Amino acid sequence: MENYIQTLQANSEFARSEFSSLTDEQFNFKPSPDKWSIAQCLLHLVKTNKGYFPIYERLSTGNYTPNLFERMGLGKSLWEKLFINGVDPKNVKKMKAPPSIQPGKSHIDKSIIEKLAEQNKKVAEYYLQLQHTDLKNITISSPFANIIVYSADCAFNIVNLHEQRHLQQAKRVKDLL
Repeated sequence: MENYIQTLQANSEFARSEFSSLTDEQFNFKPSPDKWSIAQCLLHLVKTNKGYFPIYERLSTGNYTPNLFERMGLGKSLWEKLFINGVDPKNVKKMKAPPSIQPGKSHIDKSIIEKLAEQNKKVAEYYLQLQHTDLKNITISSPFANIIVYSADCAFNIVNLHEQRHLQQAKRVKDLL
């Protein structure tokens, strides 16, 4: 558990140390029209993480009631494996994000760095609140497609790995500056 929280803190510190000193132009630089800028990578993370907060809130307050897909748990182990492999930072294969969490094309302010750090603190708080809960045996739906189910434990891992993946992507963009 402590490791998970330390990783979230390290992600926040990485974003601050790597991207805070950039100019707005550098922060929003896109290597090509089909590639994301550093800012877009971070906005995507903020949008994605935000999608999990209602689930974490219901779990931490005891107001979680599984929906039909969660009760059935169809393909749970397959979805877990697919998502963990898909968001693994070692996997650089491009994936298509659902429209609701795509960053869009507008200028993004560097305050998004602190927004990500604030969210990481909140994720850590939820994680601490749930430390005595058997998260491996609670099935939740993806906040972006309710037929996709995985364990609550897997959800926390997905958020962490996904964040590391896109922070590395943002670093690769920075290295092009």
